[in-house]
Amino acid sequence: MRSKSGYYLLVLLGFVLNCSDKSVSPEQYGLQGSWRLYEEGGSPGFGYFVTPVPAEPVQSLTFTNRGQILSKGERFNSFDQVVHYRIDSTSVGPRLTLSPEPDGKPFLIGSFKIRGDTLRINPLCYEGCHYGLVRIR
Repeated sequence: MRSKSGYYLLVLLGFVLNCSDKSVSPEQYGLQGSWRLYEEGGSPGFGYFVTPVPAEPVQSLTFTNRGQILSKGERFNSFDQVVHYRIDSTSVGPRLTLSPEPDGKPFLIGSFKIRGDTLRINPLCYEGCHYGLVRIR
């Protein structure tokens, strides 16, 4: 009888863990703060090109601890309607989703990686692309 109850407890625990929210706390990855765009990368169909972005005028993204995102600069003009972000845990690492509303239709989905004071966002692109940003102090 005792082994049966232990088995049921283990199965119940498995269900609870599998049903948990996959959303990750924004603080977990250190994404909060302001980041200045210093390069963009992409492929027009042949090769992969990295284009440096000058420091002035400032092109930046600011991630708040409340899941909001603020954009500045003409390279981020298309981000004007994007005011929310979310980080989800996936089997290949964290996924960044930007959208106009907290749980709205995604504007951009991609992976990201922070190394030191640099942030690399890799949106889903056919030929590959990235935004390279450096933390603003």
